[in-house]
Amino acid sequence: MVPEWQEAFMNYDNLKTLLKEVRRIKQRNKQNAGVNRAMTLCRAFSGLVQGQNNNPISPSKKDIESQYILVNSVTENGFESYETTFLQVAEEGGECEQEYFRKLDEEFNKVEKFSRTKVKEAIAEAESE
Repeated sequence: MVPEWQEAFMNYDNLKTLLKEVRRIKQRNKQNAGVNRAMTLCRAFSGLVQGQNNNPISPSKKDIESQYILVNSVTENGFESYETTFLQVAEEGGECEQEYFRKLDEEFNKVEKFSRTKVKEAIAEAESE
């Protein structure tokens, strides 16, 4: 780890804490309901796009329609960033899942922006020599 780059490190501890909270809420809701809920965090992750022949580049129409989350890319100030949108939110605990993904997007975009900046700096330095 490079100390000068510390501001660009992912905060894994915070993400892990949020994920544990999602799990705690899901387990509590499962115990209270006494039944296995159809919409769980694991199920939401399994709803991600998988294309034909497991090729994520060419999703089928059915795969797109069965997604629980959608990741959009947005270009802002010359940098591409990513934002997760929930297409279906769990009835209970959904706000925690949304908070987790919002923070995950924020952390990922921070690292991505930093990496792209460092690559541009390295290219500029190499071209100037």
